[in-house]
Amino acid sequence: MNKKWLVFAIIFLLTTIFFIPKAEAATDYGSKFFTNIALQNQNGEDTSNFKENSKVRVAYDFVITEPVVSGETMTLTIPEQLKLIN
Repeated sequence: MNKKWLVFAIIFLLTTIFFIPKAEAATDYGSKFFTNIALQNQNGEDTSNFKENSKVRVAYDFVITEPVVSGETMTLTIPEQLKLIN
C-alpha cells in the first residue's frame, strides 16, 4: 500500500512541475502604436482654437504592428492642452 502512495506522489509531483502555468508580466506598449493624435471640435474637424466650455474630441490614429494578446495594454497620453493646472 505504501508503494502505491509513493508512486502516486512521484507522478503527481512530476506532473505539477511540468504543467504549472508560468507567470508572465503583461506588456504595456505605451504609445508605440499611435501614428497621430489630434484635437477636434464637435464636428470632427482638427483645430486648436477652443473656448473655455467647448466640446473637444481627441482623435487617436493607431496601427498595431505586432501581435498582441489579452492582458496587454497601451497607454494613452493626454494632450498638453487638456491637462488641468492646480
